Amino acid sequence: MKTLKSLLFATLILATVFVANATTPKKPKPTLEFTINTYLSVLNSGKISDYANLLADNVKFNSTRNGKLFSHDKTEELDFIRRVGYVNQNCKTNYETVSAENNFCVIKVKMVYEGFTKENFVSLTNSDKGWQITDVTTVY
Repeated sequence: MKTLKSLLFATLILATVFVANATTPKKPKPTLEFTINTYLSVLNSGKISDYANLLADNVKFNSTRNGKLFSHDKTEELDFIRRVGYVNQNCKTNYETVSAENNFCVIKVKMVYEGFTKENFVSLTNSDKGWQITDVTTVY
């Protein structure tokens, strides 16, 4: 009888461990479409939900002004957007795919304002975390 109780107890413990591991859902990795749409949403409205997860840790943001190159990293980008807040842009935004491979993609995002156009060239890589933005270069 003691052996039966010990065996039953051990079986219950093992079953509990397997059930606990099986019920932990994994969050799906971001798709290319989701990453691009989230980036466009950030550009157009400043809404940054999910944005931090879509930026690679070593992402670089580059822009040129008056012949000078300015660069910043992920932390500076997120701090800036949080500080500025939700700003709806008064422009027409569209994008086109410049190059697409299995694990790499470059898109050109055009933001057409009255009087000027801003273009962002965005590099995306499919990593073990899903599709992430690795580089953004802005030209005016």
